[in-house]
Amino acid sequence: MIVDLRLAVPAAVAWVAAAVVVADPRPAAALALWATAGLLVACAIRWPRLAVAVVAVAAAALVATSAALLAPARSPAVLQSAAAEGRVVTLSAVVTGSDPLALDVGGVPVIAFGPHDALAIGTTVTVRGELATADPGDRVAYLVYLEGAPVVTSPPI
Repeated sequence: MIVDLRLAVPAAVAWVAAAVVVADPRPAAALALWATAGLLVACAIRWPRLAVAVVAVAAAALVATSAALLAPARSPAVLQSAAAEGRVVTLSAVVTGSDPLALDVGGVPVIAFGPHDALAIGTTVTVRGELATADPGDRVAYLVYLEGAPVVTSPPI
């Protein structure tokens, strides 16, 4: 059996690009990668061996574009301003995990720290606490430091 590794380099480049752009999803990075891919396409017409580089940079550009387009959904303006000011907020959320308490606030992943009982995944709760921004590239967008236990508003479906 012969192993075909022609797409190994483009796949590796796409994964490296993902690691970089997820931490800092800027539209300029996607535009720069698309421009580079276009330039490489023009060069690949003359030098066909550049085809692998074209695929690699295009894959990285696709990843960067996806990260840039989805960044606003991960950080709504209302949550951004509340976290920047360290405001105490009341959020309605769905439990997605426990220990620490993982929440989904309208599609935005949040971790809540503080006292809470065991809650089943899918339970809808209301939490109150100080909102903070998570580190770039984290699996969650925000952290909530609870002022009290979450209040169950709806059991899991």
